[in-house]
Formats: sequence, structure tokens, C-alpha cells
Amino acid sequence: MSDDCYRALVVDDNAGHRQLFFAILTSLGVTVDMASDGDEAVRAATACAYELILMDVSMPNLDGLEATRLIRENELAAGLPRANIIMVTSHGAPADFRRSQAVGADGHVTKPVDIAGLMAVIEERHLSAA
Repeated sequence: MSDDCYRALVVDDNAGHRQLFFAILTSLGVTVDMASDGDEAVRAATACAYELILMDVSMPNLDGLEATRLIRENELAAGLPRANIIMVTSHGAPADFRRSQAVGADGHVTKPVDIAGLMAVIEERHLSAA
């Protein structure tokens, strides 16, 4: 990863959601990698330092909460910079927000996603990192 490259990882088992988030991020000039489950996300985040990870919660193999917890452990153990992890999920109860926080997520956005709001958050983080 170069200093002038903002890199994001989109993690969702739904191909349509991955493509939507890919389109949003690339329109902002972000380099995007994609994963379809938590196992792939952990492997990707171990191999590359991401500034932003959009993480679905409910996925096969390894869910987003456990993947986030493992990513945080790996960041700490390897001395990697901390990625901004935003959970993107249909689970919007207060207990769901607390579970996201407990595993180290920086944000929790519910589906259906307010695209304009998500773009504003991403753009703010992207511009402040650039």
C-alpha cells in the first residue's frame, strides 16, 4: 500500500451489495478489494493494511463480528494501523450496536443503507486520510 492510496475492503456474502459498495467507493477514488465471507476478510486484512472495511454481520463460515474481532487481534499482534471498520447490517437493535462496539467496530450502519449518508462518511474519512 502506498501512502497516496486509500484502500478499502468490502465484505458481504451478497454479490449485489458488494457491487453497490464497490461502485460507491471507486467513484470516490478508493481502491477496493472484496471478500464474500469473514474467513476471506481476515485473510485479506492480514495480507494488506486497509483504511476502511465495510463488514456485513450475517455471513456463512465466519460472521462479521468474529471476523472483526480477529482482524483487531491481528492488527495489534502485527503492529498494523487500525482500519476503520463499519458494520453494514440489517441488525439495527441497540444490542446489535453494542455487539459491534464490543468486537472493535468503529461504526454500525443498518440496511437498507442511506447511500448519500454512507458516501459522506466515506468521503470524509477518505479526504482526511489523503
